[in-house]
Amino acid sequence: MCSARNVRCTMNDARFDRTGESVLNREIREFYSPTHLIFGWGAAERTGAEVKRLGGRRPFVVTDQRVHEAGLTKVPLDSLAAAGVEPVLFADCEPDPAIEIVEQALERYLGSDCDVVVVIGGGSPICLGRAVALRATNRQKNLRAMEGMNRFDAAPKPTVLVTTTTGSGSEVSPVFIITDSDRMVKMNIGGRGAQATVSILDPAMLKSLPAEQVLATGMDAITHSIESFLSNRDSLITDALAIRSLKVLWENIAPAAFSVNSTESRGQMLVASIMAVQASGNARLGLVHAMSDQICAFHHVSHGMSNALMLPVVMEYNLPVACKKFVELAQVTSDRPTNEAQGPEAFLDAIDRMYRRLGLPTRLPDAVDPANFEDWAQRTVENPLYATTIRQPRKSEIVELYCRAKSASSRLQGDRE
Repeated sequence: MCSARNVRCTMNDARFDRTGESVLNREIREFYSPTHLIFGWGAAERTGAEVKRLGGRRPFVVTDQRVHEAGLTKVPLDSLAAAGVEPVLFADCEPDPAIEIVEQALERYLGSDCDVVVVIGGGSPICLGRAVALRATNRQKNLRAMEGMNRFDAAPKPTVLVTTTTGSGSEVSPVFIITDSDRMVKMNIGGRGAQATVSILDPAMLKSLPAEQVLATGMDAITHSIESFLSNRDSLITDALAIRSLKVLWENIAPAAFSVNSTESRGQMLVASIMAVQASGNARLGLVHAMSDQICAFHHVSHGMSNALMLPVVMEYNLPVACKKFVELAQVTSDRPTNEAQGPEAFLDAIDRMYRRLGLPTRLPDAVDPANFEDWAQRTVENPLYATTIRQPRKSEIVELYCRAKSASSRLQGDRE
């Protein structure tokens, strides 16, 4: 049986709760965001001009069948044609692309004498396209050899990304994710210089996005905001981006998913998701992402919903070491009057209400076997994001957190019984 919830603010440890601390007393931080962003209604029409500006003549266009059949590739492809370049279309991306599909796409890229990589799609096509761009300049290294940060020798080929979702944030992230099916591991690959060259954010590309995908990518973006704010590598710059992006995402996720006139909300989420990843790309992420990778890898739950499944229990675990920051989180997520005092636990209440309002799942799938939690805990500890979480649990505590997510003993899940 999972232990009882205890989220009182009992710690006042300056190593963690640093709100108001002088920047002179903190470690040196860096902020790096080289991607050229183009955003606004109709921005996808700039695709061809950007490829031409980058010297492209034969762009390799990565997408998936769903996006292509929905007609979302038409505007960018027409733009490429108008620019006088000859695109090569690769529309075989699969969800959570694995090493094998990267190598297939790379073979097509090289065999077709391509140059600039263009991606039209969401998180999976973006990860695939960025992997191809990096492998094309690092042919002596396979993806396993480049797993981690800054383990590639040459910068990737130029990339132009046209996103069709509201939250992956891979458009500006220094990291992309590729699945190693042999090890059942989602590999984080990237580093300085691995970011996309150009990212185009066009709200018109989001009109046909299903509500369930808005929720999944939106929860991914919300988790980026929260975890970067609670990272042990945060800074004044990343905190500002994280808090503002969280406010916009929190206010817009419901209308973006469920409103008939959702274009404005989806556009707001699109830009806010980029802000969230500019924060997390520099401050890094934490325990939610480190633990959710196993749910995604072993049970094929989407990345965003895997994060959503772990967010409540991890936030309860983090609260005691970040009370002041939880007050800030409560202030931007609460639906109470702004002049009403907010305690740190109010952020957990806000999560409760949001999950109820959106109808989000609150427990791990039935197929998840608790017998695997020891292995999952070990994988969590080995995940690079474990090192940047604000509170680093022991393996036994990680098992307990998985147990609580499975058996509905968290605050949120218990209240739904």
